[in-house]
Amino acid sequence: MFGGVDVDPANYGHQPHPRTAAQPERDLHDMALAAAALERAVPLFAICRGAQVLNVQQGGTLNQHLPDVLPDAAEKYQPAPGVFGTVDFTTAQGSLAEQILGNQASAPCYHHQSLQEVAKGLEVTARASDGTVEIVEMPQARGWVLGTQFHPEENLEDIRLMQAFIQAAHDYATSKSISTPQEAL
Repeated sequence: MFGGVDVDPANYGHQPHPRTAAQPERDLHDMALAAAALERAVPLFAICRGAQVLNVQQGGTLNQHLPDVLPDAAEKYQPAPGVFGTVDFTTAQGSLAEQILGNQASAPCYHHQSLQEVAKGLEVTARASDGTVEIVEMPQARGWVLGTQFHPEENLEDIRLMQAFIQAAHDYATSKSISTPQEAL
C-alpha cells in the first residue's frame, strides 16, 4: 500500500483538522486490503499512507497535521509542494528494520501526518531524532509486515527495503502449493 490522501479521522474517532483531505471510500478499500493481507499472512509493505492505514486499521490514531506537533516539520518533511524532504532515523536493535538497513539510515519523505497512538500489535522500530515514528513492524503477525512513514520507493540509490519486500513476497509465493484447476474444484 502506497501514499496518497489523508486517512479519514472518523476512522479513529477524531474530528477532521482543517488541513485534512480524506477519501473515505479509499479508506474502506485500503483497510480491507490490509486486513486480508494480515489474515492470509501475505507480505505487507505499507508506505506512508499505507503505514497510517495499517495503524488505524489496527486501532491506532494519527497526528493529522504534523506541523501542529512539531513546528519545523513542514520545512523538514515537506519543504515545498511536491518536493520531498529527507529524514534521518535510528532503527531498533534486533528489528527487521535494523537487519535490512543497519542501525541508522535516511530516506526521502513527504510527511503531513504521522502515527500518534501506535496500535497494539505494531512495534515502533525506527524514529527520527524528533520522535516521529518512521517504521513500524508487526512481529506477532504470521507474515512479513513493515510500514514506513517515509518513501523508500523515491530513493533509487537505496533499494534495500524494496529488495527485502520482494524476497518476502518470493518466499511467500514459493511456500504455497500451486493447485491445478481440477484440485481447486
